[in-house]
Amino acid sequence: MAMDTDPLTNPSLNRTRLIALTAGLCVTAAAFVVYALTAFRSISWWDNPECVAAIATLGIPHTPGSLLLVLTGWVVSKLSFGISTVFALNLFAGLMAAVTGALVSHIAIRLMGTPQGQTLPTSRWPTTPFVIGAAAGALLFSFGQTHWFYATRITPYIMTALFTALIFLAMTRWWLHADDRGAHKWLLTTALLIGLDFSIHRTNLLLLPGLAVWVLLRRPRTILCVKSWLSGIIGIAGGAVFHLLLIPMALREPFINMGNPNNLSRFWEYVSLEQYGGGWLMNIFPRQAAFWGYQTADYVRAFQDNFFSLDGTLGFLGFLPLLLGVIGAVGLWRHNRRMALGLVALFLITAIATIVYFNLPESFFRSIDRHYMPSFVIWAVMMAIGAGYVFRLAVRTRRRWRLPAVALTAIVLLLAIGAQLTRNYRNIDSSNNFLAYDYADNVLRYMAPNAIVFTNADIDTFPMLYLQTVEGVRPDVTICNLSLLNTPWYPASIQANDDRFPLSLTKTELENLTPVYRGPRIIALPVDDQPGSSPLPPRAVIPDTLYTQIPPDSAEFVFVAEQLLTRLLAENQWRRPVYISGFAGPRWLAPWERNLRLEGAVYQLMPIDSVEVDTDLLRKNLTERYVYRGYDDPLVPIERPTKWTASMYWSAFEHLIEALETRDDGTCEEVVRYLVETLPSDRLEIAQDRQEQVETACGR
Repeated sequence: MAMDTDPLTNPSLNRTRLIALTAGLCVTAAAFVVYALTAFRSISWWDNPECVAAIATLGIPHTPGSLLLVLTGWVVSKLSFGISTVFALNLFAGLMAAVTGALVSHIAIRLMGTPQGQTLPTSRWPTTPFVIGAAAGALLFSFGQTHWFYATRITPYIMTALFTALIFLAMTRWWLHADDRGAHKWLLTTALLIGLDFSIHRTNLLLLPGLAVWVLLRRPRTILCVKSWLSGIIGIAGGAVFHLLLIPMALREPFINMGNPNNLSRFWEYVSLEQYGGGWLMNIFPRQAAFWGYQTADYVRAFQDNFFSLDGTLGFLGFLPLLLGVIGAVGLWRHNRRMALGLVALFLITAIATIVYFNLPESFFRSIDRHYMPSFVIWAVMMAIGAGYVFRLAVRTRRRWRLPAVALTAIVLLLAIGAQLTRNYRNIDSSNNFLAYDYADNVLRYMAPNAIVFTNADIDTFPMLYLQTVEGVRPDVTICNLSLLNTPWYPASIQANDDRFPLSLTKTELENLTPVYRGPRIIALPVDDQPGSSPLPPRAVIPDTLYTQIPPDSAEFVFVAEQLLTRLLAENQWRRPVYISGFAGPRWLAPWERNLRLEGAVYQLMPIDSVEVDTDLLRKNLTERYVYRGYDDPLVPIERPTKWTASMYWSAFEHLIEALETRDDGTCEEVVRYLVETLPSDRLEIAQDRQEQVETACGR
């Protein structure tokens, strides 16, 4: 007798589908609550502040641009939730992450609902116990380290994971309908999602080799079908054409306009990653580090952190996500062998393609676990299948053992979810993390009016851009990134947004600038009798001209940024105060060492020689004005940029303490005490010799 699969006439099937929907909603709700509790209330380091600033201003972040995230985030930012824009956007990231977990559960259910012969209608669903187990497996993934980490802040990376799940879901639907006349529409959907994802972070393009294997395993004749090829080409092209919206967005000259892709030529440079070397970064060979010993090991380390970590309470349960993934592959093999081969191949090929493509350099300064997320999502589907398979087996045991088996399985799954929560909660909870915000506020708020501040990296540039564009802090200050000065579009972009910017070069002249041969150079900066910068120290002698020597170094050329900095300083004629970020490094600070006044996290360029430490100003900034929330709080996670920032603060304190050592009024001791209490060295990994030097200062 044929199985009744019509939901209108099969109450059991209809009930199972309702349970599956309910389970998915429960996964979404449970994950979102945890993400909301642990989300940043403000900005974090790296991409997050740039992303928020670009969304709030409909701007263009650094390539590949994340156009879809900017547009959807802009809609979210315009809704009135009664909370700050950045918090709303961080919650939006949490919602996307929570939906990704629910999709993992749904895909697992769909895969196990596909019969071996692919002859039954698509309305067939697995049993209720499998659905419940799959939901538990999805929660295990949702509370994994990498996925949860990026669920607490708005960045392109969590949308990458969401699109992985959507692409995989479309691939699953194609598998179900591969023998139907309309199967090509699911290939079209898959290709369209890949094309739309093109602007997010491109990591999902690495699914294409696995997709080819998936298609060949299910229906090899598809590769000879013209309609299927057209569907794929039209889908990817349609998604890619969407990104031409970048051109009219750039023509608006928004405040955040990285690459300025305002015509087809610039658009091509933008999408082909010209700024980072071009060629779509296809630098697979030569390898920049040992393939197995370093690059593959980095992937394995990130995989271990998410799926078989033994840290924390009930650490032995950390093996369960790995074990469930293996069980999921075996269970799907018993159910549908070709599909199991396709799923395992998709995971392995995507993981290997990621390692090969990103070609991680030796001792790279930052983890790239965010780029491994597509393969992690695929493993999560295997994990959800495994959890559902085990729970279904428990329900199907003999009657006398059924209740203990079900209870034990449920307890183990719940304990594993609890172990994931307790292991990662403290390391990820960012609800009280204002470290990046406070750094930017410390720098911006206390500079002289109408200042120009030269920054050098993501971590000193983007937080300040966020404060300025989104919260309106110090709009009179011009933020200028030294690294980006090497590109012709960046100084032109600043000129378009700041008519007081002291650079008279035209766009054509900027485009024609090239590096010049390096040699010893003397730079002469004329100084007026009354320079318009900050008040000078008493009895300061103002020279007619300020000279500095730029010595040759290991680089063969003087780059455009160095040429422009010299020109900017000359054209400024000391009318606007000039600051250089403490993150600029020796390359930018050393030539002006005799003319820089340390003011905390920044240096001010002064029109005098042999600038001395202004102890009153430096002490006021460091001990009265600057805010250091979270540095001494063990519940606030410490990331690498936080340690770098703390080291910079320590350096400023060390200069202040050295200048105060000759005083006998107790000021030096107060500053030392304030430093060790506010910025604890053991928590921030300050070098031992620096700790000892501070502890023995002030004649103690």
